[in-house]
Parts: sequence; structure tokens; C-alpha cells
Amino acid sequence: MPRAVIRLLSEGDRGFGPLQDLRRQAVSDLREICEDGASQLQASMPDVVYEGGELRHVFQGEDARLLVQVWNDYRSPVQGDTLVSAGEILATNRRLDDNHHRLANIVYEEEAGVLRWRLYRFSASATIVRYELGPRDHDHGLAQSVFDNQSERSFMIQPLMHIWHLSSSRFDPTFVSVLFAEALALPGQPRER
Repeated sequence: MPRAVIRLLSEGDRGFGPLQDLRRQAVSDLREICEDGASQLQASMPDVVYEGGELRHVFQGEDARLLVQVWNDYRSPVQGDTLVSAGEILATNRRLDDNHHRLANIVYEEEAGVLRWRLYRFSASATIVRYELGPRDHDHGLAQSVFDNQSERSFMIQPLMHIWHLSSSRFDPTFVSVLFAEALALPGQPRER
């Protein structure tokens, strides 16, 4: 499957065809993850309301909000990248006056021959003095403009020493509760090194 995905992504399409089928599958898979995550979250926090859409999923509680959103028709700038879709996970709570923190990114890409959603979390390299892509003291996501940068996206695909460190894992429903807990705790405590 990876070669077929790479070919489709390189050729692109005009809003229909196999690439759009892959994107529709990505949207469907994310909806299922978020719906299952909402059920798990509501089991321990019944006041949380879930509102799912095509490209946007909101988990709203009395004290915090988590937003999972897909960037519309995102295309990787890197030739041969198996990324089909990408987005971000934003969070806020009532202490932050609606200022959203980018907790993570989500990417729908090939892994071991299968397309699936993955969670990307970035942290500043300990050796970097100036870091402007997110908070230095805890894991975070990156803006779409960083993903649009060919050099930055290349480092995500083939990790080398860089100004940030990427940790990546399969995005599954359990992360909804974990990330909602982080939203409740914002501004978070510094991560121990």
C-alpha cells in the first residue's frame, strides 16, 4: 500500500478519486476514535459534552475544552511522504480566558503498511537556547505553518538531531481522556528532564 499512497499523494487529484477516498476514510476513522474517546471520557466525567463534525471534534466540560481538528485538504510538502491528512489538538480551560494551547498534532499516515491516525508531540531540545515553536517546559503540537515547511516535515519523517524532539504514537480513544486531563491542568507543570 505505501507505494500506492505515495503515488496518489504525488499526483494529487481534483477533489474526487482515490485520494479523496483516503481522506474520507481518514475522517471516518477519526470520528470513530473521537466517539469512542468521548464514551470513555464521559464514563469518568459525565458533564463533558461531545460534539463531532467532519473536520472538528469538541469535548466541552464545565472547566475545560478539547478541540481535535483536521486541516482541510492538507498536503505534505515532502515528495514521497505517506501523510494523507493532518491536524491539531487544542485545549483551554476557564483559567486561560479562551486562549488555546496546542497540545499535539494528529497525522493520518502509513505505518507498517496500514494508514492510521498517529499522535505527534514535540518538545524542545535541551541543547537549544532559543525555541519559539512552543513551550520549552512541556510537550506540545506545532502550527500548520511548521508542517508546511519542507525542511521541518522532513525531520518528522527521518528524525535527526533538531531543535525539537518528536514522540509519536498511535492515536486511539484513550488519548482523549489523557489530553482532556491536560486541558484541565493548563497551564501545566514543567516536564521533568
